[in-house]
Amino acid sequence: MKAGRREWIGLAVIALPCLLYSMDLTVLNLALPRLTVDLAPTSSQLLWIVDIYGFLVAGMLITMGTLGDRIGRRRLLMIGAAAFRIAALALDNVVRHAPGHDVVVDVAAASAAVDLSVCDDGAGMGDAALAAARASGRRGIADMATEADACGGVVDVAPGRNGVGTCVRFSWQSLADR
Repeated sequence: MKAGRREWIGLAVIALPCLLYSMDLTVLNLALPRLTVDLAPTSSQLLWIVDIYGFLVAGMLITMGTLGDRIGRRRLLMIGAAAFRIAALALDNVVRHAPGHDVVVDVAAASAAVDLSVCDDGAGMGDAALAAARASGRRGIADMATEADACGGVVDVAPGRNGVGTCVRFSWQSLADR
């Protein structure tokens, strides 16, 4: 039996995550000399920097497969893509606008809910600045809200812990739990 167009498209869809994973590891390996200079890790710490990503992917494979069976693979893909994009935008905000000493990323996942928060201790945004940013549709906040809305989630941008910095929270619950 010859492979038709549908089979080749299916292969491309399955191979795409492998390509992204290998590109990510290539970037990490290219960055190792700079990381070594900046962080001065021991040899065991350097080994963990390189290997922890593979361990995480291996551990999440079964977990996310089971979650995909429960809520649907397409929905899980949308939630994962939205959470990744929101985290990237939030971390980009930290780097560009509010460099701080500490950035805390918390992720909590249950069978039918995902919570992600990115909090920094940088300059932050007060309540008035946040209200003005929401009203003006500032690109970062608007993009995060759009990404969350696409998968049925909610984004909240608020002052950080103890009123210092900024905290971006993404929450999603399955339709059955709402």
